[in-house]
Amino acid sequence: MNFQQALQQYIGRTIEVLTVGSLLTGTLLRVGEGFLVLRTSSNYYNPVEGDVTVFFTNIEFVRVLP
Repeated sequence: MNFQQALQQYIGRTIEVLTVGSLLTGTLLRVGEGFLVLRTSSNYYNPVEGDVTVFFTNIEFVRVLP
């Protein structure tokens, strides 16, 4: 199982994605070849509201929230 396949099982779940310089929290909408799409809402940690595409090469870690 690769990273893409591992993430696909969490579509629809709330996750945190740490990249260099940002921590995004939102609902995992889609996982593609080398990227994921996250629906975020604006708060202290998320300066962006809406659908955000994050490339795997920029991801430090992903945490699935309960």
